Amino acid sequence: MKRALVLCSVLALFGAGACGSSSGKSRDANAAARSATTAPTPTPAAQALKVWQTKPPWPLADRQADRIAEAGLPTLTAEGSHVHFHAHLDVFDNGEAVKVPAGVGIDFVRQVISPLHTHFDSGIIHVESNTDEAVTLGQFLTEWGVRVADDCIGDVCPPNPAALYVNGAKQTGPINEFVLRPNLQLALILGTPPPKIPATYDCSQNPQDACDQIPQP
Repeated sequence: MKRALVLCSVLALFGAGACGSSSGKSRDANAAARSATTAPTPTPAAQALKVWQTKPPWPLADRQADRIAEAGLPTLTAEGSHVHFHAHLDVFDNGEAVKVPAGVGIDFVRQVISPLHTHFDSGIIHVESNTDEAVTLGQFLTEWGVRVADDCIGDVCPPNPAALYVNGAKQTGPINEFVLRPNLQLALILGTPPPKIPATYDCSQNPQDACDQIPQP
C-alpha cells in the first residue's frame, strides 16, 4: 500500500488523475496540452536492454523510457486524454499467481509515461492515449521487461507455449499480438493452469485502483 501511495503522489508530476476512474470529466481542459510526446535519449548499443528470460517472478525492469520506445510507444509528459480504458491481467506460472508490478510504462527519472501502464500491482492495465492506435499485450510485456521474442514469453517457449484466456475463453493466434480493449479480464497461463481460470475481476480487492470497464463477478 505504501508503494502504491507513493506512485500516486509522483504521478502528480504528469498532471494525471492517475488513480481515478475513466470518466475523464474531472481532468482539466489543459490535460491534452500537457501530454506532449517526448523522445527518450538513445540508448548506447553497449547498454542494450536486458529482458526476463527466466521463470517468474519478474520484477519491474529498469530504464522504462527506453522500454517504452522498444515497445514502439510514445513517451508522454502526462497521460493521454483521447482514449482511456482499463483491462485486468492475471499471470499464472504452473498454477501460482505472478505479481504484475506497479510502474510498468512509467519512468520517474525522466518523468515520462507510456499510454500503456500500471499504477499499482493490482494487475489493472491503464490505456490512456492521445491517438486511436491499438496497443497489444506484447507491448505491455515489453515494457515490463519480459521476453516476448521467438514465440516465447519469459522462459516458456514452443513446443509448450503459453496460453491466453480472455473473459474465461481460450484465445487463438499470437499472444503478443492480442489487442487490448475495454471489458477484458486476461489470464496469461504459463505451464500447468490453475484450478480455476478467472473470467472476472473483483474490484474490491484493490479499491485504490481504477476498475471500471473490467468484467465483475
